[in-house]
Amino acid sequence: MRLALIGAALLLVGGVAVATGMLPVADIEALAERVLPILAFVLAMTVATELMAEAGLFT
Repeated sequence: MRLALIGAALLLVGGVAVATGMLPVADIEALAERVLPILAFVLAMTVATELMAEAGLFT
C-alpha cells in the first residue's frame, strides 16, 4: 500500500510538472518511447513468474 501511495504522489508531481510547463510534452514522448518497452517486458516477466510460482514450478 505504501508503494502505491508513493507511485500516486510521483504521478501527481509529474502531472504538475507537465501542467506548469516545467517538463515539455516532447520530452515526455521521447522518454515514454524509450521506457515503455522495458516496462512492458518487466510486467510480462512478473506475470509469467507469478503464474509459474502458482503452478508450483519453483518448488
